[in-house]
Amino acid sequence: MSSITFTEEMNKYNSEKKGIDTKANLGSIWYINDNPEGGLNQTFGLSDKIYYTNTKSVSSSMSHTVGVAFSVKIAFEAGIPGLANTKTETNHEVKYDFQKIDTKETSESKTESVSLTMGSTVGGIPPQSATLCTATATSGTFESPYTAQITAKLANGKTFVFKDAGKVKSVTYVDAVASCKTMPIKDMPQGTNPKKGINKTGGKRAVEFRG
Repeated sequence: MSSITFTEEMNKYNSEKKGIDTKANLGSIWYINDNPEGGLNQTFGLSDKIYYTNTKSVSSSMSHTVGVAFSVKIAFEAGIPGLANTKTETNHEVKYDFQKIDTKETSESKTESVSLTMGSTVGGIPPQSATLCTATATSGTFESPYTAQITAKLANGKTFVFKDAGKVKSVTYVDAVASCKTMPIKDMPQGTNPKKGINKTGGKRAVEFRG
């Protein structure tokens, strides 16, 4: 039988909202329509995305490799606290919860994305305008030392017990959304590398882009 104990309590993390950032910036993309005033609006691709990565890891402070292997296995099977959405008919809450991971490595990473769906905007971006689309999310960082007790059974039937210690860490994101803001080109910061669009035939200039 094996067990793992975290020094930091998940319930305390939840009650104190510890490690939670409700406005974590995942990244941004600039778009520009450099057509002259009175020219055509421009549209952009349908599938531009901003990517982010959820990570969970276990590290051991012990020198024996057997302990490391067992502790990693126990930690991932027992679950490492990570941010999750809890939804009911009357409530939406973001909190840490144990998340099991099936891996033999000391870490797991999962890349996800939020789509900007730029092309869904009927009006497009007006001439001499720039649009900044930014993706944000609620992020949670859980970090804690741990102790583990491992009972191992040998091929000859004998068992032995040893202890291990180390640290777990998770960085997870929920509720990723994207929002866009349009401004005159002259207000776009220097040093940006904006994407250029495709002229929208028959488009009219006066429609504001909202993304």
